[in-house]
Amino acid sequence: MMFTSHPSYERTKFKIFVFSIVLLCTLPSYSQLTPIIVGNASDLGNGCYRITPNAINQGGAVWYDNAIDLSSDFRISFNANFGSNDSNGADGMAFLLKGNSNPEIGLTGVGIGYQGITPSLAIEFDTWQNTEISDPIADHIAITSNGNNDHSLADNLAGPIQASNASINIEDGNDHNVKIEWTTATNTLVVSFDCEQRLSYTGDIVNSIFGGNQNVFFGFTGSTGGASNEHLICFNYISFNPMILDQNICNGDSIDTIDATIGGATNYNWMPTTGVSDPSLPNPVFNPTTTTTYIVEITDSCGDVLSETFTLFVGNPISNTPPNITSCDDASNDGTEAFDLDAQTNAILGTQDPSNFNVSFYENQTDADNGTNAITSPYSNTVAPCQQIFVRVELISNTSCFSTTSFQICLDPLDDATFSMNPNCTGAEVASVVTSGGTFAFNPSPTDGAIIDATTGEVTNGTPSATYTVEHTTSGTCPSISSIDLTLDDSDDSSFTMTPNCDGGTVETITTTGGTFVFTPSPTDGTIIDASTGEVTNGTPSMTYTIEYTTTGICSSTSTFDLTVNPTPALIAPTPLTVCDDETPDGLTSIDLTIKNNEISGNDPNYSVTYYATQADADNEVNPLAIPYTNTTNPEVVFVRVEDINTGCHGTTTLTLQVEQAPVACTPTPLEYCDPDSDGFGEFTLTDADVEVACGVTAGLVISYHETMADAQNNVNALTSPYSNIVADTQIIYVRI
Repeated sequence: MMFTSHPSYERTKFKIFVFSIVLLCTLPSYSQLTPIIVGNASDLGNGCYRITPNAINQGGAVWYDNAIDLSSDFRISFNANFGSNDSNGADGMAFLLKGNSNPEIGLTGVGIGYQGITPSLAIEFDTWQNTEISDPIADHIAITSNGNNDHSLADNLAGPIQASNASINIEDGNDHNVKIEWTTATNTLVVSFDCEQRLSYTGDIVNSIFGGNQNVFFGFTGSTGGASNEHLICFNYISFNPMILDQNICNGDSIDTIDATIGGATNYNWMPTTGVSDPSLPNPVFNPTTTTTYIVEITDSCGDVLSETFTLFVGNPISNTPPNITSCDDASNDGTEAFDLDAQTNAILGTQDPSNFNVSFYENQTDADNGTNAITSPYSNTVAPCQQIFVRVELISNTSCFSTTSFQICLDPLDDATFSMNPNCTGAEVASVVTSGGTFAFNPSPTDGAIIDATTGEVTNGTPSATYTVEHTTSGTCPSISSIDLTLDDSDDSSFTMTPNCDGGTVETITTTGGTFVFTPSPTDGTIIDASTGEVTNGTPSMTYTIEYTTTGICSSTSTFDLTVNPTPALIAPTPLTVCDDETPDGLTSIDLTIKNNEISGNDPNYSVTYYATQADADNEVNPLAIPYTNTTNPEVVFVRVEDINTGCHGTTTLTLQVEQAPVACTPTPLEYCDPDSDGFGEFTLTDADVEVACGVTAGLVISYHETMADAQNNVNALTSPYSNIVADTQIIYVRI
């Protein structure tokens, strides 16, 4: 990963140091803190870290996912080495508190690896002067917030101030002691360098920086740019993590693994001194005869005194006898079962701290005494119905210090929940049950209203042919569940179909005979149904009736059919058929009645139209009139039958025949025009011939003039008057009356 130097690195010496907490492997309690290495940082062992190597454009960080509670005081102590490059050395390191545990690096070079990380509070140790962010010339310390290292802005909380009171240069190749202390009562953060307080800040950082969150995370960043230095951190101690944990030893034993060593400490004082080989050593041998709480006072390299406390419990492990485990066999009912032996641990240890002991299980006392052939949990028994399990409780710190106990694991067989049922059409009864006294239930519960008696298992109100899952659960010491799928007897097949007609309908097919037919609901129009045959009569055309058929067998059932009576043809009462009389003016003539078919049938191709002399003939479809038909009277009424060719349903109406006498036409005298210019064309008033053409009678007549006979016959292209002739001199005009 490459990092670009800030241009000012080539001009002015700039130094920044970001603290990285180092965990000393010699202090066991510090192993509770797990470092996460980022970028060019590396773990040197023995609680020391290289944040950056002595190379340009480097950036590294060490972070911890252990939160610091800002509602409590804390102290952190380090030895920091900023390298030995002075005028050409850069950039520094910084200690950070931030709002999350994400391992990250901010802007390197001038940013010292923390610029841009927010929300955050940084204590920077800057070993290069960047004038554009108001750095002093000396290697300095500053407290900044929210990843902003510009000392001229409001995010600069304290400083910058010369880091060492003795020298402007801390890039001297030496280790420098650094302490960071937080006092929650006064909200004060103090930074000491080489045992001298150099900088402090008082402020409500929980609310002003971290949005009210008092649990923050800490780490260290560092960087180089165009100039370089090796940046190292060696961790001394942190007050919020105990260096020493409580321990256990057996009677008469000693322990030599307690170590309170702190880098640079000048004095150790253990109290009480009873059972302590040398109270002035950081790691004496302890051999008390009774449980004792020890305190060690440690004077660090700056003369500050801190203390650590731990309790050394003395005595053989206590192995309480736990209760026996009794279990029911599983569904296999094979006499073996997996037992959770680890669940006995709390009962075996009682009030003893489980972190100090190993609890193991064995099949015999010899193995328990020797600590060999331990069995694992879950454990499947090898002896039925009960098996003795042996327990060994030993100190983790001294496995030869142990005690034993035992308990039993017992397995009971499951109840036999097998049962059978005899179904009927609407339910069932239990035919047999191996283990009585249990309960019966549906699973799942039906939605059709079926009921089961929980005690007897009787099923009632069921639906024929329906299937229900019935469960039987025994009520003994080792209950079990058995289930069967109960299918009720089939109901009669009451399905049927009907064929409609014009008056009602008849049953076409029926699966189970012998039942009864009814309307549902009953009609109010006088329609009748035969309960035995299902025939419907006297129905209303187009009306729909719901027919219900119920069988009469042991498992009767009911089905329905919607019968729609065939409709009467939707005929249209025709307008009178008026025709002209033939050449014999007697009011009688040959008439093509079919010209009215489309009008009467509404152009429905499924309708046939026939004509009759009487209503009775039309109703009975006899003696249809011949086509063409010559009327016998004038006017005359004939009867029309319209029949649906698909259903056979018909309707009737009447048609009036009217024979009209044609108008009488007389040949008029020619119309003449005096032609002043002798060109053979002039203007004629055609209507001057109306009276003469109509033989003197014009009332009730429409007279039109046409240039051709065809136009006159077809009554098209009538001429308007006055009219200018289109044939010179003489032209024939055709008249339609």
